[in-house]
Amino acid sequence: MLLNLVLSVVSCLIQETFSKYLPNNSCKNYIDYYFINTSKNCYHNGEFFEQTTEIIEKHIGFSETYNVTTEDGYILTIFRIPKQRPRGIVILQHPVTTDSIVWVGQSNESLAFLLWNFGYDIWLPNHRGTYFSRKHVNLTISDEEYWDFSFHEIGLYDYKAIIDFVKNKTGRKIVFISHSMSTTASLIYSSLRPKEAEASVQVFISMSPVSYLKHVRSPVKYLAPFTPFLKMINTLLHITHLQEYDSPLMQTMRLLMLELPFKYLANMMISLFQGWNPREFDPAFINLSISHHPRSYPWKIFYHYVQQYLSGGRFQMYDYGPKINKELYGSLIPPEYPVEEIIAPTYLVYSKHDSLATSEDAELLYSKLNEKAKIYGKLEIENINHVDFHYGKHRKEKVFHEIIKLLEFIEPNF
Repeated sequence: MLLNLVLSVVSCLIQETFSKYLPNNSCKNYIDYYFINTSKNCYHNGEFFEQTTEIIEKHIGFSETYNVTTEDGYILTIFRIPKQRPRGIVILQHPVTTDSIVWVGQSNESLAFLLWNFGYDIWLPNHRGTYFSRKHVNLTISDEEYWDFSFHEIGLYDYKAIIDFVKNKTGRKIVFISHSMSTTASLIYSSLRPKEAEASVQVFISMSPVSYLKHVRSPVKYLAPFTPFLKMINTLLHITHLQEYDSPLMQTMRLLMLELPFKYLANMMISLFQGWNPREFDPAFINLSISHHPRSYPWKIFYHYVQQYLSGGRFQMYDYGPKINKELYGSLIPPEYPVEEIIAPTYLVYSKHDSLATSEDAELLYSKLNEKAKIYGKLEIENINHVDFHYGKHRKEKVFHEIIKLLEFIEPNF
């Protein structure tokens, strides 16, 4: 039994090592995956299992890498696609379960390459705990203390370090583009450090902004009451985070998901939990996206979101229980983040078909923002779910082109 398991894992690892060299690994239609080796709609994509800088090298030919240390000791890696005499400076900040790969993981249709070709200097940070940012001045990823963070620390410490570094390096204000969890962290940064944010950031562009969770429609909400049991099991087993991208378990799971019918199951599950729209996920990227994900993250991020949902949707700090809350916050319940203090321009992009970051919750957030933050307005779109902002068939015309229009509008102020 054990031997069979070991052989299965070894087989999967061998397949992952060489799958990028197989004749065909991508198709333009889901049905063509049944005939992947013979269909004219199938082809070879050489970016399978490649990392951010490898993909940049193929499309642009060069990149730069920097390391920055946060106030609390985490060492972050930032990739840059430099531009001579740029129109502006753009930070693309990734969501949870991924890293900077998500901004270059759609070949030449990636937002990073579109913006670079449009004239922008592109910066691609990787927040703490992800594949490229595993180091700490004192801790290692084997230490439980290393993983004791949520999006609160990412916003308060990682984003401060990243934004300060990029601004000092370029001497210019920044366009900060985020999606999902990174919008949560950016709201924390700009609400707790409002003057710093206003001084350093030209505009925060938040796609699928996650803050208030009063109107979540995703079935994931039905799992929330079971989180204390999950947390208890994880604590007993000392499980602090999702396994690393390059762990044998994750490699094996990716190989399974690349096979039929598992890839269809992956698409159905994404659509079920993030907004039912299974025809929108571009089949050309289903295998490629599987090869790049998931990336590790601490369970504390998940616990924090669940706490917010169970609190009635409050956009609140982490709940450590009444005793510790009293010591940390001066109150028995955690305070809400003061989004009304945000004065840096904040542009929300959200979809009616997103069941996680719903239109209702995005509009609630918008209603609470300071008028200074709302100078560029907001954008509501349709037929795009939470993950379609990265992999949907219509993401370019519905999202990316609208972002470029906004940048053109505000460009004289850069």
